[in-house]
Amino acid sequence: MIRPRFRLPIWAAVALVIAAYIGRSAMRGWDFTPDLPGDIIAYGLFLLVVVAVWSARARAARERDEELSQEMQSEDRSAREER
Repeated sequence: MIRPRFRLPIWAAVALVIAAYIGRSAMRGWDFTPDLPGDIIAYGLFLLVVVAVWSARARAARERDEELSQEMQSEDRSAREER
């Protein structure tokens, strides 16, 4: 699996999108009305990506926890056998 070396926190990705929306609204004279359907499609895709990244990170964390738990159990077994 390809794993990126740069990890942007999810809150920072959301903050960037919000900042871009506010910047675009500022250039339009503080008009915050969305461009339909383009904005809905873009924000929907962004939401899908955020959910997918969150899910992948949560799954990876669970896998790391399970691996660590198994490693600790095997170390405990080998320590008991040495006694």
